[in-house]
Amino acid sequence: MQRMDLLVISISGAGLYLIIETLKFSRINLLPSLCILKVAGFSFVIAIIANFLSQHFGKKSNYYDIIMCDEVLSNEEISNINSNAEYVKYDNLAEEYSILTKKWNVFSWSIMLLAVIVVLIYFCIIF
Repeated sequence: MQRMDLLVISISGAGLYLIIETLKFSRINLLPSLCILKVAGFSFVIAIIANFLSQHFGKKSNYYDIIMCDEVLSNEEISNINSNAEYVKYDNLAEEYSILTKKWNVFSWSIMLLAVIVVLIYFCIIF
């Protein structure tokens, strides 16, 4: 997952650079259909933001997973009736944040791929 996150950031950053350079080039040469490039650039930015959100939710998931593990370890030493409820609570929170992380990852990958396809279409067909 970490490599995919790096790829999303790298490819989206490179795509933004390409779009900005193309927009600068278009001022001189009056290229057609610049709205398509602007949409792709906006998509790259959204992909980066979505990736950061997935990183944030992944961090929260790991945090609650660690708390859950601490709860399990403390239960082995001290038998407490309420500790099982705490374990379930932290396990559910970790699972919820893990699901959010996966959803945001898929969203960021999808938006990035869409933007790459739009840029490729622009440069292969329109440019």
